[in-house]
Amino acid sequence: MVEETKNFQIKTSDGKIFSVDEDLIKISKTLSSLIEDLDDIAEPIPLDSISGETFEMIIEFLKHHKDDYRVFDEQEWFKENEELPEWDQEFLPGETNLKSMFSLITATNYLDIKSLLNMSCAYIANIIKSKEPEDIKKIFGIEGEFSKEEIDAVQKEHPWLLDDPSE
Repeated sequence: MVEETKNFQIKTSDGKIFSVDEDLIKISKTLSSLIEDLDDIAEPIPLDSISGETFEMIIEFLKHHKDDYRVFDEQEWFKENEELPEWDQEFLPGETNLKSMFSLITATNYLDIKSLLNMSCAYIANIIKSKEPEDIKKIFGIEGEFSKEEIDAVQKEHPWLLDDPSE
């Protein structure tokens, strides 16, 4: 007799409700701990800081990698491989949609899904590793240097920064 796996309802910040298999839930250390602590979960589990779009991406990744989800857990993988597998490259929103990339990174960090977090961060690192500082500022939407007020606040807090080291 085949044992049925339990499904859990997950409610994202925009009110979308997902029915997620227990095997996928257990990949997230955060959600796994939550379902272990609660005996009977009648209401959907709220994820108030994760949008439905982002959670849908996470579920897609976990379903694709359900048998090898730990593939990116260790930093060694990134040292031995210069490029992500084709499916993973196409899966990630990439440089054209950094807002989605950062939402994915934030969500996987919160949910403690190490494999997807490592892969996403490595992807961002690869985007910026050969860029000039001005290009990196554009990628991250950094418009300028510190404002006069920010500089004054730092100098007030750390007056030793104004000391001339040659004296």
